[in-house]
Amino acid sequence: MRLFALAAGFALISSIAMAGDPSGVWQSEKDEDGDWIDLAIQPCGDTLCGTIAEVHGGNPKVRGMTIIEGMTRVGELSWSEGRILDVDKDTWYDSKMELRSSDQLEIFGCIGFGLLCESMTLSRLE
Repeated sequence: MRLFALAAGFALISSIAMAGDPSGVWQSEKDEDGDWIDLAIQPCGDTLCGTIAEVHGGNPKVRGMTIIEGMTRVGELSWSEGRILDVDKDTWYDSKMELRSSDQLEIFGCIGFGLLCESMTLSRLE
């Protein structure tokens, strides 16, 4: 019984730690053509960055491209001061992201000092 309680305790600690860490592979929403990407978010020095891990439809040449840079933790479940690339327009936008749950990440691309933002919700794959 003690071994079971110890294992349950480690599982709980692991799930709490994972809840505050967006590192991993995330699936984007589908675009108007039904295409989507898998986005790998990982530490890049003191910040987080995101690289296209896989392309499902669309342009396969963007695989491996870094599209998120400089995300700095500003709260327990939020990052800001980063930027995100709109691959289709070849334009960088100010960006922030919020971990909604251990399986849901919302990423914002903003203009006008964050006054006008569009968001996308990603689902954790790994």
